[in-house]
Amino acid sequence: EDSFLLADVILAESADWGAGQVPRVFVEIGSGSGYVVASVPSMLRNDKKRRCYCLAVDINRVACVATKETLSNHALDGNVDVVNCDALVPFLGRLEGAVDLVAFNPPYVLTPDEEVSRGGIAAAWAGGHKGRAVIDRVLEMVAGTIAPDGRMYMIAIHENEPEEIMEEMRRRGFDAAIVATQVADEEVLHVLRFIRQC
Repeated sequence: EDSFLLADVILAESADWGAGQVPRVFVEIGSGSGYVVASVPSMLRNDKKRRCYCLAVDINRVACVATKETLSNHALDGNVDVVNCDALVPFLGRLEGAVDLVAFNPPYVLTPDEEVSRGGIAAAWAGGHKGRAVIDRVLEMVAGTIAPDGRMYMIAIHENEPEEIMEEMRRRGFDAAIVATQVADEEVLHVLRFIRQC
């Protein structure tokens, strides 16, 4: 449900993007199955005015394979670079102020902190204390890579304290809002949107 919600919100909001807001560089952090990163190029594929570089990163090698398969199944494998790496670590500096759109469906489940570094499939859900170990680290990286007026959409649950996350991003120069909420099983999913103001 979280991947579907994230993609749906990005696609719905894209209808209102002005010419200056059309992404030139799109990055998904934690691409997992590849569903979200396949959705944005699909939206842009038939619009010749929208030329967008797309990058998907995931720390799990198996997730990168799944992302590539999803892209291939949608004839998008030539449109997206897929990199097996730790968030944006290899790209820091190179992407500074250059990313117009970020999608981030983090591991947000509250777990013991040691589970975060366990690797494997646990990387898909283990979020550590408050479910924020990965979230806080990635938001710090992303803050420097987003272009002026660029935006980021991310999933959070109530236990992650989304209001606290948004306040931190406001201190970093972003407008922050919850733009969608959905109940899924026993979780309340929120989509947070951050737009760089400076």
